[in-house]
Amino acid sequence: NFQRNGVDYKSGFGNVNGEYWIGLEKLHALPPIRGRQEFLVLLEDFHGNPKYPRFEAFEVGPESQRSKLKLGSYKGDAGVSLSFHENAGFLPKNNEGPRKCFRDFKGGWGYKNCLGTNPKGFFFRSEKAPFLGSGIFWKSFVDGNSPLKSIKLLIRPKDFYPHFFCPHISFK
Repeated sequence: NFQRNGVDYKSGFGNVNGEYWIGLEKLHALPPIRGRQEFLVLLEDFHGNPKYPRFEAFEVGPESQRSKLKLGSYKGDAGVSLSFHENAGFLPKNNEGPRKCFRDFKGGWGYKNCLGTNPKGFFFRSEKAPFLGSGIFWKSFVDGNSPLKSIKLLIRPKDFYPHFFCPHISFK
């Protein structure tokens, strides 16, 4: 359940072996701890088709800047939908902003005019969703209107290349 308030999104919640959010404070602290980070997203649709976007830099700003997302250059095959949210402030349940993105898309996220990606939307058991963006959503994946079966948001040091982790993806 990603319909949470700002306190939960700040500190983190969930089960690390399932649906989990590490917390905005921890995400903000990552770059100074480990050096430059990269961001990999693993997406899968209901037909078993995997795609991935990878950003060569990743940073979440401080709370005083509404935890704004900053990204580096893009590689991958899922399209740059996440780039749409770059420099957007994070909006949890108790701070929706004027467009009511949280209400419509069911999860806290760095919304900018609401939609481009929604990794925290409802999980649907089929590719049919009641309305655009209400499920797990990546606009540039396939037709852009169907929810996804799964999404994993992965962060790691930029110089880390585990071949055992995702052998089908070239990281260099």
